[in-house]
Amino acid sequence: MSISELGTIEIPLKEGGTVPLISLGDFTLASNPTSITRESEKRTISVFASVKPGVNIPEKNAELLKFAESLNMPDGYSLATGGVNEENQKSVTSILQAMVLSFMLILITMVIEFGSFRQAFMSMLIIPISIAGVFYIFALTRTPLSFAALIGILALFGIVVTHAIVVIEKLMKIERTVFHYTMLLQMQRQIVWSRYY
Repeated sequence: MSISELGTIEIPLKEGGTVPLISLGDFTLASNPTSITRESEKRTISVFASVKPGVNIPEKNAELLKFAESLNMPDGYSLATGGVNEENQKSVTSILQAMVLSFMLILITMVIEFGSFRQAFMSMLIIPISIAGVFYIFALTRTPLSFAALIGILALFGIVVTHAIVVIEKLMKIERTVFHYTMLLQMQRQIVWSRYY
């Protein structure tokens, strides 16, 4: 079918009657994408790539975003990364939420175990100090914050808290021993006092 034949196709009107298709616009031959992909009702163009084994994906992604910013894309255009990077971002968000939840659950467990909010809070103070140390080492070694690194930090929560529990229990045992020793000394003084005075 030619362009002129397409223009003669009759289009029915809402009010009744028909009009030829050519009356609605002009027909021209032009190249067109074979398929149009959309995401959130916006047209998208996807570019796929993979990295060589051993390459740090978050680092390469940061380089890609820096390059994209230098392109000065016109208004209405934007760049977003997907694939492994998108999954990594979702994983990091979910593990951060898990960290907050685990901190709260550990605090509640410690309060129940020690029967004291003060002692539980003292043992929990070690977590921010240990995490600060982790981020300091990450900065020194230029290790990116990845899902695997956050899993390690979450595991560190458990190790640090276990150590804190052992230390607090040891201190409580020493405190009880000192208390008993002090009570024995006071009783001995009272006995001596009552016997000689």
